[in-house]
Amino acid sequence: MCGIVGYKGKRGTDVGNLLFNANFNKYRGDDGVGVLYQKGKNLEVERLMFSLEEITKKKLYEDRAKKQISIGSFGISRIDKRKYKTENADFYLRMKTLMDTVSNLIVVHHRKASYGGNNKENLHPMYVENKYYIHNGTAEGIESVKNYLEVFEGVVFKSETDTEVIATLYNKLMKRYKKDKDKVFRDFKIMFPDGWGVLLEIDKLGNITAIKDNTRNLWIFTQDNDGFVFVSEPTKGFKDFDKCILLEEGIMDINSDVKGKDYTEWAMKCLKWWNKAKAVDITEDKCVVCETEKKVLDTYYAIGHPKEQDREKRCLECYILNHNKLSDDDVEFIEVEERRQTYKQFIGGMVAENLSTTG
Repeated sequence: MCGIVGYKGKRGTDVGNLLFNANFNKYRGDDGVGVLYQKGKNLEVERLMFSLEEITKKKLYEDRAKKQISIGSFGISRIDKRKYKTENADFYLRMKTLMDTVSNLIVVHHRKASYGGNNKENLHPMYVENKYYIHNGTAEGIESVKNYLEVFEGVVFKSETDTEVIATLYNKLMKRYKKDKDKVFRDFKIMFPDGWGVLLEIDKLGNITAIKDNTRNLWIFTQDNDGFVFVSEPTKGFKDFDKCILLEEGIMDINSDVKGKDYTEWAMKCLKWWNKAKAVDITEDKCVVCETEKKVLDTYYAIGHPKEQDREKRCLECYILNHNKLSDDDVEFIEVEERRQTYKQFIGGMVAENLSTTG
């Protein structure tokens, strides 16, 4: 799991606004932050091996300036206050400049490491075939695809991530099928039966394409007189929007007219409740629906929710979707059905591939 917060519009906004919203969902990943923004005709990228809290507060954790001191046969660590003061002053200025940067296109990615270690080389955006890629999800079984690309295609990867692998594969398939998105998506579904999540492609002109399955969400909040915001998960920081769309699976351009499930009415109601809630009612706890530790609101207001004496803690996303907690039988049934669909799709894909090569 990772977090994505992006904006594209006419009026522009500052990087700090998006980082504020990313920090609201920092549970999605805090193993480094990548920021892409448009500056003139160019795309600029910052890859930061710092936490969201450090970046948004523009203040380094003190333990980054620890030093080892030997006293006789004992070794202890202390904060080097002089070093910390110098490094923190530089960090403050660097983060202030970044957060004050205003642009018509900004994308923030905060990583939760799955494939590859926690280092700068594995931070997003990834640069592949003259385009930038940002990813939320995990492409299970990526090793065989990576080995094929290395051995038979001569690809030299710069990172250890599944992101760079699926971005490279996507480009190879687009060339093979002459940009036929249906065929490319079919192959992705066959090669990754357990899914890969959401892969976003951003070209040099700032055009955004999503290659998305049904294992990860991407929400689009549009504003008629400006543009749109796209997020892995809604936050209460987005207050002004005219439409809220939950993207469906496929390969599609991301813009104000993108198609998907319309959650506008529910999103407006839920955000209104969250913004009116008392601070004491919004806590860090486990959502009763998705069972994830994050900011939840203890309420009974939504249709279908419990009565006042039976309040439940739910995250904003589960409020908007108005989901109910599944029973063990429901979960087992869904898992069996998904397995059946995967086998059916995989066998069908093999047949189709065989027909296309022998026909």
